[in-house]
Amino acid sequence: MLRDNKGLSVIELMVGIGILAISAVVVFMPQIEIQKRISDVDKKASRIIQNNDLKQKILATETALSRSALVSPENDALCPCTQGGNFFSSSATKVCLLSQCQANQDVYFSFFDPKATSLTRLSGTMAAPVYYSKSGEPCPNSAAPPGSDPEKICGYKAVTKYRAHCPGDLSACDHADYLILTLELFPLEAGSQLKYEKTQFIYSVPLNYKPIIAAISDLSLNVAEQKKIAVTADAGDPSEIQKFIFQLCESQQPNVVEVKCYKFVNGVAQIILTGKVPGSTQVRLQINDGGFENNLSNPLSFNVTVPPPPP
Repeated sequence: MLRDNKGLSVIELMVGIGILAISAVVVFMPQIEIQKRISDVDKKASRIIQNNDLKQKILATETALSRSALVSPENDALCPCTQGGNFFSSSATKVCLLSQCQANQDVYFSFFDPKATSLTRLSGTMAAPVYYSKSGEPCPNSAAPPGSDPEKICGYKAVTKYRAHCPGDLSACDHADYLILTLELFPLEAGSQLKYEKTQFIYSVPLNYKPIIAAISDLSLNVAEQKKIAVTADAGDPSEIQKFIFQLCESQQPNVVEVKCYKFVNGVAQIILTGKVPGSTQVRLQINDGGFENNLSNPLSFNVTVPPPPP
């Protein structure tokens, strides 16, 4: 074959280009695969961080479910389980639409971010889940085409459900003593390589009604006389903590009547009043039932009179 010594034949040129192309594929393909794996690892790490953050928010505080429970009608069934079916707000209106918490059944609900300034759903129901990308970001985002089906373009969806337990294993109660929460993450078409994930939590309900002190009638006692008075306490609900102590035990005029308060036993305590000098005073009592919130009773007052001794 004739050729110009100063150049290459067409065939040699084509072979050289082919070799260079093959070399490029051999050299750069591993790099592309490495970049893809790095991207997948980054997405997985981001997803793990986002999911752990969601789990932490569910258990963030003793009242993490309160915000979600008050979203009506979406979470009406959850409301009495955590807030109390007969609980009234400071404006004397019932907090929940329903009066009973139904126990021992799985109920789907939407969990809202307890720390966000506006209502933000972090998980939902089977009928209305919350969607996330493969990296754990909200999906669809603003870049998604209008009308996109999240079941096809998102990585996974998050749903939550609870199973309430009533004190005494009752089938229904004013409020649960604890809930078993389940967070489920379902992989979707766009995240087919992801795995189904299920996490369960035990959530103790910190609800506490105000304790109540049974009324005590006004009374009188003589100078140097002592009277023992029974003080009966009610926690507000049989399921609640009943570690009663006196928060307040005082006589407004201790020089007229001295008061001493003793510990509660089975919901009953004793106070001893001693008349000191003629006059009148008001005795004020308040109790603490040991709960997380609403643990103080309204102050109870009654009048005590010490008449002058007979001539």
